[in-house]
Amino acid sequence: VSTHHLYHHHGYMKQLLSKVIEEYKDKILFIQAYHWHVYNAFKFDGIIYKNIAYLMEPLETTSHLPVSYGLNKDLFKRIYQAYASNYETYIQRDVPADLNSYEAIYNDEAYALYAKFNDIYVVTEIVYTSKEAAYCLLNELISKYQEIKVICEKDFLDGEEIIFGKYYKSQLNTSSLYFNEYI
Repeated sequence: VSTHHLYHHHGYMKQLLSKVIEEYKDKILFIQAYHWHVYNAFKFDGIIYKNIAYLMEPLETTSHLPVSYGLNKDLFKRIYQAYASNYETYIQRDVPADLNSYEAIYNDEAYALYAKFNDIYVVTEIVYTSKEAAYCLLNELISKYQEIKVICEKDFLDGEEIIFGKYYKSQLNTSSLYFNEYI
């Protein structure tokens, strides 16, 4: 929710968000925010964590699948659906919503979306059926750019833990949920 500065402190954000929460009370409501304290009153109390890892050295892997660049929507859909099937609940989609803003790298078992932000290439989504295959992609990016930043699930790479988002339905078991940037 964003409020024009001329309308701050009029209660419009509260009215709007209260209406959305009531209307979607049986759904998962997920937020990402710059200022978490603004949403504290709304009980977005479940927290989704991700890791941020800075990689400059290749990851150990036994896989050496050939790597391609560009979009392969059918392959991405197949990999995503296989990846998401490991979770009880996941966001259903064919392919990421905003592919035009990202570059893509892939092999037969993984894909990664990345873009340059502030002089470093950032992998914002990595989806895989084989962790080894995903490591191949990251190693290719490391060899190309010398350093990359990866935002990933906590069980994929060690790194600095960050709050990725919060959700409203606190009774959900987040260990079975997959949250990503394309909700």
